Amino acid sequence: NVLRFNKKVWDGLFKEGKVKKNIYQSRSEAEANLLSWVDTKFGLFFIYADAGSGKTNLLVEMQKQYYHKDITSLLIRANRVSNASITESLQDILDLQQGFDFTILKDLGFSRGNPFIILIDGGNEHNTPVSFLTEILNFLKKYSGGFIKVVLSWRAELSSELPPINGSFSNLIYSDNTLNRETNYLAQKAYYLKEFNNQELEQAWDKYAKGPNRKYKLQFKLEDLAYYDRGLIRLLHNPFNLNIFLSLFDNKRPLP
Repeated sequence: NVLRFNKKVWDGLFKEGKVKKNIYQSRSEAEANLLSWVDTKFGLFFIYADAGSGKTNLLVEMQKQYYHKDITSLLIRANRVSNASITESLQDILDLQQGFDFTILKDLGFSRGNPFIILIDGGNEHNTPVSFLTEILNFLKKYSGGFIKVVLSWRAELSSELPPINGSFSNLIYSDNTLNRETNYLAQKAYYLKEFNNQELEQAWDKYAKGPNRKYKLQFKLEDLAYYDRGLIRLLHNPFNLNIFLSLFDNKRPLP
């Protein structure tokens, strides 16, 4: 059921163009955190970023990496989940009996070092996002110990836009930042996915424009654009903006 559901989600993302095949640009810092977090006691890895920053692509990539490490994971799109209860949603997705006790996963070999990971994309897009978040936290509190983990992405430009949570949930959330002075417990622990740095932008540009799997044919180089309009270059550090720009200039005449 897990493999079948994941394939369905992947097919939908490819069809909608939210994920491009063979063009993923590595986000090394975020990936390193999402790998080192696996062997911890924390149940939730909360990621937030502005629209178009690559959250969905990151979650899809991490599912690949977890798979290659023999870690079982389930990818869910929050806007496809009508129920605020993550327990009932998992029962529906995995065809489990109502009232299923997820503690049984321990007997099946899942542990803190080998967890069952649920990747949830776009928590803010759920029809009742705050209730959905609270249900996830309650679920992880009930099944604590790290044998079940959740990666939850959320669209927000600033940490002040994140929903407040009860302080009792704070110890469930992974954080690599011990100096954060936010008053919102979620904002204290949340991981901010940064836009492309200069090196990542150059690598992403090349993946779109060069090689056998290139998506676009461009008649100018990134350095040409930098000379022409540095302000525009700053906008292209957002992955979504980069894709839109390259699609507009696909096989078009060179810049003036």
